[in-house]
Amino acid sequence: MRMNFSLPAMIFLAASATFASVGCKSSRTPADQGYPTTSSALEISTDPTILITQPTQWKSMTLYGIRIGDHQSVLPKVQTVEQLNAGWILMRNGNRYLSSNTDHIDALGVCEKRLIDQLNINTENDIAKVFNTKVTAIPADNGNTIHYLHDNHIRVVWSQLENRVAAVNVWK
Repeated sequence: MRMNFSLPAMIFLAASATFASVGCKSSRTPADQGYPTTSSALEISTDPTILITQPTQWKSMTLYGIRIGDHQSVLPKVQTVEQLNAGWILMRNGNRYLSSNTDHIDALGVCEKRLIDQLNINTENDIAKVFNTKVTAIPADNGNTIHYLHDNHIRVVWSQLENRVAAVNVWK
């Protein structure tokens, strides 16, 4: 599946990746940026290791206060970069949300490097070791390999080009 990005989105994503890789941090809270306030113990942005330690709790996980099943209207418009034809909604922080035909969130896409780095996955072989579960890996046509775990509710995207985890997606 080939994804087409608009030129402004490509420039923004490249700049975001650059800032994320050098550790640029905002002093603003997610609520200050328009995201819903959450006190969930299963908030990925607060503790991304829950993806590893509590993967069966995927239904209760939130990413910046947004969970699977929420209406896409809860996404802060000021933080939205672009909605792709495939249904992914790209956010300024690099994360993404998959919206279904019913305008509800079907997947949480953890793409923010500072969150992914906390999972301590340094090689593609580390994925099965870190998650301590059976993994089915399928090469995608874009040079990535998608690792399906926990009945396909957790999907780790390994970038062959960057030789690192590009995303961890939580699917319904």
